[in-house]
Amino acid sequence: MAKNSLGIDKAPGDTRVVVAMSGGVDSSVTAALLKEQGYDVVGVTLQLYDQGVAAGKTGACCAGQDIADARQVAERLAIPHYVLDYESRFRAEVMDAFADAYARGETPVPCIACNRTVKFRDLLRTARELGAEALATGHYVRRVVGETGPELHRGADPARDQSYFLFGTTREQLDFLRFPLGALPKSETRALAERFDLSVADKPDSQDICFVPNGDYGSSAATTASCASPWASAAAWRWAVATAPTTIRSTSCGWNPAAAASWSARARPSAAARLRFMT
Repeated sequence: MAKNSLGIDKAPGDTRVVVAMSGGVDSSVTAALLKEQGYDVVGVTLQLYDQGVAAGKTGACCAGQDIADARQVAERLAIPHYVLDYESRFRAEVMDAFADAYARGETPVPCIACNRTVKFRDLLRTARELGAEALATGHYVRRVVGETGPELHRGADPARDQSYFLFGTTREQLDFLRFPLGALPKSETRALAERFDLSVADKPDSQDICFVPNGDYGSSAATTASCASPWASAAAWRWAVATAPTTIRSTSCGWNPAAAASWSARARPSAAARLRFMT
């Protein structure tokens, strides 16, 4: 049997593909294209952070309205859709690391960490458990099969290329991943969304770090540090206490002095400094 358009030796109807649906136009068109080609498409959306924080926020993804948008697209395409709560994984793998890096004076790129861990490690595993042959995303990159296996190449449209964010993708992950939009310009993706009559056809692109409200990285890093697990780094704690005591004092993470006092001294500054800003 000839390979299908995804390079798999099965008929499209016998090939299950999980599509990572963020609620944006790119992943929605990815799902629509694969459905049109006859694949057994399953949509999966990850809830990555507090929906209450995200409810009124635009230009983000993976919480609040974006989950509702993904669900609406899945209903339009008549495909199964699941929402997976990856909030704790996202905090541990992405948000806490972001706060630590920011405290060290670095410029973290949490989207890269998210792709390497929560999306291309954990979600890929879930896709396999759902019986999928591939995990498809709306990234503007190309998967090219070379002499030694699949390779990650830049997207055909240089203005939309996202290969930088996926540089940490492994060969094993590339074996399972597919990027149907890699050869398209964004204008064509928008046109396809209109042809498929998708409600997100005119939805703005996500541009900010999804869990940073209003672009205030300092406050978000401080809040992340203040909400972190008992083993959060002392560096992030010291930076948070020194630079954003108001953020720490006002955070609604359920902290209390008694609980804080029981934590390991290696994971925090002095109890006196911490309690001064938390009471």
